[in-house]
Amino acid sequence: MFTPDHRLLLDTVRNVTPNRLTIYEHIISPEIMEQILNHKFSELEKGEDTDLREFYHHYCRFFKEMTYDAVSFEAGIVDILPDSGAIFGGRPGPIQNREDYEKYPWQEIPERFWQAYDRHFEALCKCLPAGMKAVGGVGYGVFEISEDLVGYEQLSYMQVDTTATPKHNNGAIFVQTVVDYPLVEAISQNVVKHPVLPDAPSRAKLVERKSVKYTENMKIIFTWV
Repeated sequence: MFTPDHRLLLDTVRNVTPNRLTIYEHIISPEIMEQILNHKFSELEKGEDTDLREFYHHYCRFFKEMTYDAVSFEAGIVDILPDSGAIFGGRPGPIQNREDYEKYPWQEIPERFWQAYDRHFEALCKCLPAGMKAVGGVGYGVFEISEDLVGYEQLSYMQVDTTATPKHNNGAIFVQTVVDYPLVEAISQNVVKHPVLPDAPSRAKLVERKSVKYTENMKIIFTWV
């Protein structure tokens, strides 16, 4: 019988060769688990505390029976954000400019998160098989959260200026600009790459090619960079 040991996964993370092969899956859909276990349980996640414990009993059972050493688990923070949904497309998010950013109810997020997920963490802890731990935590990364707060298309147009302040002819900064970052400060704080002058051997490789095309003239530069 398989005996899980979460310490093997920790060894792998630390770049230490474990005593045996350990496997990890970032996330697995409960609907797929149902098919493999031949047991319906995914709807229990929406129920009361007793239903939730039954859900996590089967959820954890799947990982043990499939010979994992840890249970993958995520609590999706995007799902509890005020005015969420832009990540799914079709509309902008609640933050489109600095004023929106300032008035967004950031202080509500921790309370909303724990209201939604505290009982899930508690049920999961009670259902973990011996030798197993849970891996994961707050679902979604920085990009996904930003995408939900702004919207994919709108996020693509937003700017953090590190070269020249993007302004209209009347002097007004573009509405998409969320930070006006001076170039010198950006370089000193490692926000952008430091400019490096080519050394003598590198300059010696530069040979201008006679062509009406600028890209052909400077081809040697583009191939090294």
